[in-house]
Amino acid sequence: MKRLTRTTSAGLAAGALTLALALSGCGGDDPAPASTSAGTESQAPAESPTPTTPEEGPTGAEAIEEARTNLDNLESVTVSGSLEMDGENMEVAGTGSLADGGNYSLSVSGNYSGIDGDLTVVGADGTLYIKASESFFETAMGDTSGQIAATLGDKYLAIPADQAAGVDGLTLKDFINSFTEQDFNASALKDPDAPGVLVEVEGREVYSYETNDNDGSLLYLTADGENQFAGIESPEAGNVLLTDHSQAEEVAAPSEDEVMTMEQLQQAMVG
Repeated sequence: MKRLTRTTSAGLAAGALTLALALSGCGGDDPAPASTSAGTESQAPAESPTPTTPEEGPTGAEAIEEARTNLDNLESVTVSGSLEMDGENMEVAGTGSLADGGNYSLSVSGNYSGIDGDLTVVGADGTLYIKASESFFETAMGDTSGQIAATLGDKYLAIPADQAAGVDGLTLKDFINSFTEQDFNASALKDPDAPGVLVEVEGREVYSYETNDNDGSLLYLTADGENQFAGIESPEAGNVLLTDHSQAEEVAAPSEDEVMTMEQLQQAMVG
């Protein structure tokens, strides 16, 4: 679970820094350095799983290989999470398409890798829209004067497709890959031959498998016959949960009156 927290925070921090480069022409001071260690408004942390019917699922080795393939083939998903470690904490909520160029939203709040504040990213129809708090613009992008946040107010900033293409780490797919790309396989389990244990997490039944972190962390797979990755949870560091597998609602771009373009922002800041 420690690996999950570190890789997600590092990925989000890297995304924030590439975002800072994309906005470098808008003014503000130099982006603040970040370490490499972690709205839709953030959702409440998930409750700890409560055991229900003592039924066994397939063995971890059998189930996780199929779930890995299913994860790679997902069209869309909804994700929520609450992570805390080494004085850092973040709440994450996202939904939408996992396809390249698909529409999605991702919101992050808290402090991670030297970045503090709230950030919402909406990718829609080739344009990247961001809305962030003053503390985010200050710690991630060096805007110590608060000028960018004050000028934008409650609007999204639209980043054109040619500039958005260089912003890595802030898509819904990037976030999920940050903690599944390397560790989502049988070697992540404490006992790959052990069957899944049926438990209830936030009102739905899933099969749980103990990970090899030796801290009580559990990996969840759906118990509905679809064998989808449903999340991971640690008693010490929090959780990330996935729902709406290939059934997440379509995400739309913000309305025109909620958006400011890069040109409008630059003109407002020098005017």
